Amino acid sequence: MTRPGCRTDDGVTLIELLVTLTILGIGFVAVLAGLATSSASSDQLRNAAGADTVLRSFAEHVKGAAYTSCARAAEAYDQPLDHYPGFTTDVTVSSWDPEAGKQPCRSPDRGLQLVEVSVRTAGAADTRAVVVQLLLVKRDPDRAP
Repeated sequence: MTRPGCRTDDGVTLIELLVTLTILGIGFVAVLAGLATSSASSDQLRNAAGADTVLRSFAEHVKGAAYTSCARAAEAYDQPLDHYPGFTTDVTVSSWDPEAGKQPCRSPDRGLQLVEVSVRTAGAADTRAVVVQLLLVKRDPDRAP
């Protein structure tokens, strides 16, 4: 028997409904934050992979280019990046001495150059730019090692 004035509905009270919606809302926000982080890191990895590809292509270009005196080498080793939109490169060439290391370009050219290549990509507005660098030592094939 039920007492008069008491309901026997086993429904959900307003408080229980609000607590349930709050818990679901927090879970939904956490899932969305995880998806946003995953998307941003995927974009960052894609930019890094693209920059690495450009860097390797650039290195192969420098490797295949004819040896040029140190003073004009940066222009000679540079290559157009028309087929790699969104990337910029910076090439610095200096004289290389195995004992003293990196030296400013001087005359006469000793036949060894340190070629520093840097590739940079600017991602979308919400991602950071990716920069990859490579150091190459290029030797004049006409000089004895």
